[in-house]
Parts: sequence; structure tokens; C-alpha cells
Amino acid sequence: MATLPLARLRVDRVGDIHAANETAADLLGAQIGGDGTMARVADFFAGEDPGVLDHLLEEARGQGGSLARDLHLKDAGGRAFRADLLVLHASRKDPDPAPFLFILAERMPSLGSPGDGETTLRHFYDLHAVGMALISPEGRAWLGFNERFREILGYSREDLEGMAWGDLLHPHERAADGHLFQRMCAGEDAIHVGERVLLGAGGRTIHAHLERRAVCATDGTLRCCAVILRDMTHLRQFMRRTQRLRRVEQLLGQVNQAIVREVGLRELLHRICHMAVEVGGFSACWIGLWEAMDVRSLRLFARAGADVGDVDPQASAGEWLPGDGQRENPLVLNDLEVDSGDLSETRAAAQAGQRALARFTLGRRGAVTGTLNLFADEPGVFSEQVKALLREMAGNLSLAVDRITAAEALETARKVVESSPVVVCRWIPRPGWPLEYISANVARWGYSAAELVSRERPFMELMHPRDRGRVERELHNHIRHRRRRFRREYRLGTARGDWLWIEDYSCATYGPDGGLLALEGVLSDITERRRHERREVARNRVLSLLAHGADLQLILEALAEGVQEVEEPIAQRCAILLTEEGGAFLRLAVAPGLPPGFRSCLQRIRIRPGVGGCARAAATRQTVISHDIARDPAWAKVLDVTREAGVAACWAVPILASTGEVLGVSAIFRAVAGAPDEGEMRQIQDKANLAAIAIERTRDSQSLRENAERWRFAIEGAGDGVWDWDLSSDRVLYSRRCDEILELPQGSGMSRVKDWVARVHPEDQAPLEAALDAHLQGQSPHYVFEHRVRTGEGAWKWILARGLVVRRDAHGRPLRMVGTVADISERKRLEEELRALATTDYLTGLANRRHFLARVSEELARLSRHSDNEAAVLMLDLDHFKSVNDRYGHSAGDAVLRHFAGLLREGLRRIDLPGRVGGEEFAVLLPDAGIQDAQKMAERLRARLAQHPVAVEGACIPVTVSIGITRLRPEDPSPDEALQRADTALYRAKSSGRDCVRVFERGG
Repeated sequence: MATLPLARLRVDRVGDIHAANETAADLLGAQIGGDGTMARVADFFAGEDPGVLDHLLEEARGQGGSLARDLHLKDAGGRAFRADLLVLHASRKDPDPAPFLFILAERMPSLGSPGDGETTLRHFYDLHAVGMALISPEGRAWLGFNERFREILGYSREDLEGMAWGDLLHPHERAADGHLFQRMCAGEDAIHVGERVLLGAGGRTIHAHLERRAVCATDGTLRCCAVILRDMTHLRQFMRRTQRLRRVEQLLGQVNQAIVREVGLRELLHRICHMAVEVGGFSACWIGLWEAMDVRSLRLFARAGADVGDVDPQASAGEWLPGDGQRENPLVLNDLEVDSGDLSETRAAAQAGQRALARFTLGRRGAVTGTLNLFADEPGVFSEQVKALLREMAGNLSLAVDRITAAEALETARKVVESSPVVVCRWIPRPGWPLEYISANVARWGYSAAELVSRERPFMELMHPRDRGRVERELHNHIRHRRRRFRREYRLGTARGDWLWIEDYSCATYGPDGGLLALEGVLSDITERRRHERREVARNRVLSLLAHGADLQLILEALAEGVQEVEEPIAQRCAILLTEEGGAFLRLAVAPGLPPGFRSCLQRIRIRPGVGGCARAAATRQTVISHDIARDPAWAKVLDVTREAGVAACWAVPILASTGEVLGVSAIFRAVAGAPDEGEMRQIQDKANLAAIAIERTRDSQSLRENAERWRFAIEGAGDGVWDWDLSSDRVLYSRRCDEILELPQGSGMSRVKDWVARVHPEDQAPLEAALDAHLQGQSPHYVFEHRVRTGEGAWKWILARGLVVRRDAHGRPLRMVGTVADISERKRLEEELRALATTDYLTGLANRRHFLARVSEELARLSRHSDNEAAVLMLDLDHFKSVNDRYGHSAGDAVLRHFAGLLREGLRRIDLPGRVGGEEFAVLLPDAGIQDAQKMAERLRARLAQHPVAVEGACIPVTVSIGITRLRPEDPSPDEALQRADTALYRAKSSGRDCVRVFERGG
């Protein structure tokens, strides 16, 4: 073990210094003896009597050593300080030009009595304050000791002077120390460095680092023994806390890994209990789960470790359920002998030797479903940091319990994800675009990956003939403009003969000469989305006709045509029949696309049960699904006609008035047998509702209000609000759902557009008004705008507003506009979370490497367009960061990184971008900044960091940073070029002694 890092000088008989170590050179501010120069000890004695030095030398000659306390000294620069001085005289047979060894210990200000030892700077003080003593060989009595020696032991000067060295040793240490002293007396050991356990005042145990030197006469007999002592007690406690925190961090990491592995719930709980004991260092752990809010029904129980007495999960669970026994979470008892209280199990745990307990609730959204219980055999284990980590672990476990408990729902979700129409592929830039790679899940389209990659069938041959030319033109246009990313939509044929609409997000790779090297794409099946969009277009057309008061025949034709325009894979046609003659017959109103022979069968049908599909639906007032006409006896009389017309299935829905009267039937005739799914049933019923509105409006003008409510119900079925704006009077009718979205009481008084605009976020008002004016002026076909609106509770919600001008005057001026509003706050929140995860470093909150490089690429593009602009890039590296992790632990290292990131953000402009590009490496992009501006900013940051050390767990950690700067050049082919130059300048800063700023100059 190395000697203590103290100032040590070799001095001759007249006080000239012949040699000094680095610590002495730093303390005295002078380089001594290295270049042949000579200094005198007296030069550093500022306010001391010149005779003090002579006295010390004389005393050291006489007894082998001397000790001076509280000397007033000054260094070469004039700085005054106080120090204790230990002078040792080595007697040798051979003449020694510098027989005196001076050991200097600068005096630190006292922290007070041992009772104050728990201050945050205590361990830092203990590392720098050194006790010194001289021991006589006779009985190991004191020849002298300094004040710090006494402070460490805690005795008064009188008590300590009445003791000997052996009285301070722990009983277990006395035999070994006596043997060592004998070896020193015999001249076998001149220097011994090691650790000893000493007994301080009041029986306090002190862990001390000792350096002992034997001062011998020329004949080898021991003249005295010098003792240099450093108190390591508080450092050991600090390291113990740090080690405990590390173990809990490891426990958290391994628990998270176990959770991610998706084992069964019982296995997970047992594994976590064993981890808490084996990894976390706790003496025992148990976990109990019960049915939600019912402690009588225990689901699972797991335990590991030492005996903690009788465990009663139900009793402990009741402490967190609503009622008089409700407790705060977590419940921590750091000394069971003192504050065990009346809680269950605590007395038994204390009797079993446990000294601390922590109990955390498990559950989410206020529902308590279990407890996590941890025990320790020493008090004070559950510090705030440990509790924070365990609270996080309990939260993660709660999530895992919810996830595994909902295994069936998650399994269903997993199957949905696996069946998602997303295929990854890579094309070769050759005619026909053959495939180099395609993912195996292309099998859902009926192909094997090997079949498509064999290049026997180019990808373009799979595409719909009507789309090939357009896609080729779009693709060549993208390549000609060297676009790296673009989006396309086209139809792709499956092996089954169906056509799917594909959304293709492609990424192109170009060579140095600009030629295309490869093209990669992510293909998503958007067939259902396209169908939905077409349904919405058809539905909006019908709503527009209704709003304009169009003729009934025109509205019914639009409803029927909308059905056959939407569905591509399976041919289907729609027919709408109306009742007549008092409701006894059905008359065909519209049937576009049906063969004439089949239409003749629908011209006039008697309403009766048991025949066909339309007649039965009208007779029973219920939906009739004939999923296979060939097997349905009700169609036996017209089976030949249906076969000739290619009709295999019929879905008939009665059109009912608001009074329950049958107004007609809406029927879907399909070429393939099958029953409708839930979504198709909603679409069929929706069309029947719209038909009912149109028929009732035509037949009875006095039922307009009921029709309007049904119309709103048809729109608000998806949770949207409806608004109707009369521009001539500037009056707006808002539906009840609008008030619900804005969390306003019904009849809130909003009646004008400005009432809504007043609630719009200030940043969104101008764009909203611009989008609205563009549609009112006829510059856009629809009004669609996303914006934020203040609710009645003062919160902000994201709203998607849609609208359409449904009536204009002869000059084209808008008279009436209708639309909907939908709450999209949840979608926006998810988008923001995904955006943050993709661009932000989780620890510091700064831009991650990928996002930072993307921004530098954008800045390079801007500089290439505007050559008179400037920009700079900084690379920053925290000096000696590894030593921070090694000495204080990774949690302290994380705190240093967060501290530096905070200072970095505070010192930058809004347009600047800081990012974390490595472990302790950071980078900053400074748009519109020259090299001089960048240097000024870097120097401010460097100085500010040096002035603000980091306080972690009682430790004050000084942190410095080295910075390299380069100018961002328009000719840089990529961000890596600029970062490489900045990194070169950073290396120069490191080589120049760190904590400095260097600039990369052209030419290196």
C-alpha cells in the first residue's frame, strides 16, 4: 500500500532543501531541486521566529524526530497558510548530505466534535486532514502529537497524553501491532503502511490509514517511531452506501430484464424475491398479490431469504386499502427496534434479527393489488436514493403484473400486430425492378420470399397495369432529383388474384457519381384505409346532397352508387326499395349496376315473411342476412335468376322511420357468398339511416328537426361534434357533443365563430383563420385543420376540424357551411412521445446522435444555398469522467452528465442545438455563428462549469471540460467531416492539459 500523499522534503543540516516530491512543490508553489536550484526551509517560514527551525532540527537530532504544530508558512507566491511539521533525522554511518525528512500537513479548519461527523463534507475533510504523532520506544508513549491526531480520536489532550499507543488499538489488533513494533525496534521494518482499527473516545470505532516510520540510530536501535494517521471511517461509510446503492441499481436492472423476458407471473415473482436477496443484498423479500381490492382472495405469494417471522399478506394488504388503516406509499421503518409500532409482522421481524423494513404497494390507477416487502439486518438501509430506485422497481413490477394478468388481451394484440400488412423489401435498379430481398411475411399475400427473389418475376409485373406507367414516371422523377426518401401508392396483385392498395415508403441510396445503387421500401397494405376513404367520400356526397335539399331520387342513387364504388375485391351492387300501397308492397327505387333480368324481379315485391331477403326484412323489421342464396330455401323460386345475375349473397336492412314505420329496404347483393363483419354491418345500417332521413324529409316536411337529429347522430356516431354555420347571420349551431369535447355545460352560449376562435391557442389562431378563409374563397375543396382549443377546465385539447361550404349564392359567396370536430389529443400525445423517443437522449434530455447529425445535415444544406451564412460545430468531452465513475459510482456519473447538460442548455441561444453523441462526449451546433462567437460561448461554458462543481451524496465533484471548435463548411459532404475536425481540435485541447478550448484551423 502506498504512503500517504503528503508534502515531503529532504533537508540538510543548515536548512537547505535538496529534494521535494510533487505534493511539496504544489503546496510551496516552487519547483525545488529539479534543475540544480537550492531553496531554504526558512524562506517559507513567514511569521515564525527564525529560531523555531533551529530548535526543530536540534530536537530531531536529539531524539530522532520533532513535531511542530500550527506553523505560519507562506508559499513561493506569497500565499499564507498554516501547517503541522514532522521532522525526522536519519542517522547513518555513511555521511548523508540531507539527513532530515520534513513532512508537512496543511491544517484544515476544524469541523467540530465527532457528533458533527454526518455533515456532507465530513468524508472530504477526513481525506485531507492528517494526524501526526511521535512515539517513544519505551512503552510506546507519546513524544508529541498534533491537534488533528487528537480530533480524530476524540480524546481531550489531557486524556490522550495519559495514554500510550497500545491503549488506542482495538483488542483484535494489539497482538499484530505489537509484533510489528518489535520488528521496527529490531530494525527489520523501516516503514509500514496499512490500516488499523482504533478505539476513540466513548468506545467509538475508527478505521484509520496509518503510515509508520522507524527512526533508528547508527547502530540500528529505534530512537522513535513517527505515526501519520488519516481517518477513513466516514469514507468507508460513504463507500458502503455507494456499494449498497449500486447493488440496488443492479437489482433494478436485472428485475427489468426479467420483466422483459415475459416469464409467467409466478416464476417472475419468485425470481424477483431471489434477486432481491442475492443481487440487492437484502436479507429477505416477499411479494403478495391478491384480487383487486379484495385481500381475502390471495392470488400469488413468493418469498426468499432469511426468516422474518410470521408473514401475513392479508394483514399487510389491509394497511393500504381505503379506510382508517390507509398508509403512505412506501412505508419504511429504518429501525425496527425503535419504531416498530403496531404494524403487522414488525415485532416478529425484529425478533428474527431484522433491523429495517420497506413495503411498497403494487397496482395501477389507484387500485392496490399487492405489496413488495424488503427486509435488512442493519438499520438505515433504505435511504432516499434507495427508496427512489425501489419505488421505480415496484412501479415496473406493477406494470408487469398488469401486462401478464392481461395475457389474453396482449396475445390478441400480438396477433393483430403480426397480421399487420407491413412488408420490407429491397429492389435492384434494373428494368422491371427485380427484388434483391423481401421479408418472409409476404406469404400473407400468397407469395414465398424465395419465389419473388428468384428474379423470374420482376416486381413491376405484380403491379396493376393501370398503375405501372404512373409509378415508373414518379420513380424516375424522384431519382432524377436525387431524393432519398419518398412515398408512393399503387395496387399490387396477390397470388389469389386480389388487388391490394399498397403504401410504399422508399429510401434510395446513391453512389458518389449520383447513380442509384439500391432502393429499399416498407410496404403497407392500405386497402381497408382506401375503402374507408372512398366510403367517406361517398358519405360526404350524400350529406352534401341532404344539406342542399336535393331530390330524393338523386340522394338514393348516390347512396347506391357509393356501395359499388368502394368495394373492389368482391363485386357488389346496392338496391333501395320503397314501400307503397299502405306498406303492403316494395317498389324498386334505384339499383345501379344490377342486370336487367334481376332488376325486373325487384320491381314490385309483396311484403311477407319467408320469401327472399328484402320482403323478409320489411316484414320482420329486422336485418336479414342470406350469406349463401344457393342454400337458402327462401330464395328457391328465383334461384335461376340469381345465378344468371351472378348474385351469391344478399344483406337486406329495413329502412325505418323515427316512428318505427317501415319506409323501405336497403339491400346489398354480392357476387361471393359470405356474411358481413361488424364494420360492414355499421356501414349498411348507416346507409339505411341516411336513406330514412332522405325519405322522411321528402315525405313529411314537418319532421325536419327529427331528421336533423338523425343526421347528427349519423355523424356523431364516431364521437365527433357537429356545427352548422349560417354565414348571412353569422350564427353557428353547435351540437351537444361540441360542448362535451370542450368540457362545457350544455347550452354554453357559443353561437358565433368568434366564440370558438377565442378558445383557440394563440399560435394556432392565424393559421386556422387562413385555412378557413381559403375554403370560403373556394381556394381549397375542403376545410381541414388541426389546432389546440382551451377547455372549460382551462386545459388544452387537440381538435381536428372538418368543414364544407354546402351553399353559395349566384356570385359564389358562401351562405352556409357545415362540419365536424373530433378530439385527437390522445393521438397527438402518442405522436409527441414517439417523436421524443426518436430524437432525445434519455439521460440528459439533449438531442441524441442521430437527431443531431440530421440537424447538421440540414444546416449544411442551408449553407450550400446561402454561402454568405456561417455556422460552427463544437465537440465537448468531460475531463477525467472515468475517474468520477470509478470513485463515486455510475449514479454520480449520471448526475454529472445531467448537471453539464443543464449548464449547456442555459448557455445557448434558442436556435443552437446541443446533443449527446457518446458516453461523456457532447456536441453543439451554432447556426449563424462565426469562429470568434463560438470561442466566446465555449469559454463561457468552460468557466461556468469549472465554477459549479457537482454535489452528489455529500461529495463535491469538480468537473472540467475540453472543447474543440470547427467552422461548418458548405463543401462538407456529410456531418462526419465537420465532427472529425472538431474532434481533432478536441484532441489538441486534451493534449494541452485539458480544461481549455482549441480551434481547428484549415490545414490541421
